[in-house]
Amino acid sequence: MIMNKELCINCNEVGSHFVPPSLGEEGFFICKKNKREKDLCVLCGKETKYYKDTHVDLRENYVDGAGQLCGNCSDNV
Repeated sequence: MIMNKELCINCNEVGSHFVPPSLGEEGFFICKKNKREKDLCVLCGKETKYYKDTHVDLRENYVDGAGQLCGNCSDNV
């Protein structure tokens, strides 16, 4: 199967609504319409390595009842 690197892997459309390929997986464009957002640290507000839709059981530094901590804040708590 030949894949078109200008074809959005999320909505299968070609157009100008893409995130640059350097941000996409395997060089493919990713649709801005469906862009996944990273979770922020509840203490310092820094972006963490986890997406908001990542289940809490699959995360490190997640505090039940508080939320996601970045590595630095987790080390200092």
